[in-house]
Amino acid sequence: MSCATTTTQMSALGCDPPRDIFSEDIARLYLPPHPDAVEEDSDDSSGATQTFDDFLDMGNRAPNAEGTGRIRMGERGRRGVAVLYLQGMKVDLALSTFLAAYMQLKVTSVVTPLEFVHGRRTRSLVDRKRGLEFPLKVRTRRGKAVAVAVDVFSLFDVLVEYIPRSAAVAVLVCDFDICEGRASATIAGRACGDRVAVVSRSVEPDGRGLSLVVAHELLHTFGLDHCNAWHCIMNAYTLDATNSNSVDSNSSALELCPADIRKWMRVLQEGGMELNLRQRWSELAALCAERGWLRDAAWFNNRLLRLPQDSDELANYKVDNHDFLA
Repeated sequence: MSCATTTTQMSALGCDPPRDIFSEDIARLYLPPHPDAVEEDSDDSSGATQTFDDFLDMGNRAPNAEGTGRIRMGERGRRGVAVLYLQGMKVDLALSTFLAAYMQLKVTSVVTPLEFVHGRRTRSLVDRKRGLEFPLKVRTRRGKAVAVAVDVFSLFDVLVEYIPRSAAVAVLVCDFDICEGRASATIAGRACGDRVAVVSRSVEPDGRGLSLVVAHELLHTFGLDHCNAWHCIMNAYTLDATNSNSVDSNSSALELCPADIRKWMRVLQEGGMELNLRQRWSELAALCAERGWLRDAAWFNNRLLRLPQDSDELANYKVDNHDFLA
């Protein structure tokens, strides 16, 4: 459990955080950030942890180097999240169910008309209905003329034209390796400031790891930047692919820290919605328990216990499986 609240944490929270988001009792549930997350953030061009005030100001500035933009929910009637798939891919309904509970938004699965076509040295997206082909930039294996990863920025250039009109943001879930530029290593996911993100299932094929990476990237598109205040899903190291080509999903936090919960509440408020924390944590606790993510289920149940007990309903709320949290 976490120790006394640090200056960095209080700064990230902003003035007068709501008591259902933060108190010294609540703070005990949150671990300090992983050392790797702090180290990576210190080298980031965005500087220190994004504070709540920084987040509010994000809408007045261009997206930063991490691809974090400030999408305002409800603009032009856009609400909800679209999970995009290419032709021939299987829709992951379990992922959409998780995202709907996690973000408390409508999540729609969309199979785009785009088909992934690859040769020995080339990759492209083809829209056969419109008779269009979009060549993609690739990274080749050193010393060999063989494409091994697609430059994610060339994907963004295409995907911005395929975001459903009703969606605030979209994420493409793909089955091939992606990279940032032709010289970079394989990555798990990336967001850009144009309402779109890409996540590769070649790094995390399904389950908790995929859910974690997709949520992380989608939150970037809404303006939540990397966090080094607490152990949080927005820690930068969450996205690092290890030498075994896998995200360290066991040690990565699934939940948002108090500062990022406050930011997410603001995102929904701007779209005329309220975040029901009790409902969110109840749904996540049940979903995690059902999928065997018992430590996460226990954490969400413990978090429910620390909501202000202003009603008989909450005072009588029964928590099961809370002993899974070590």
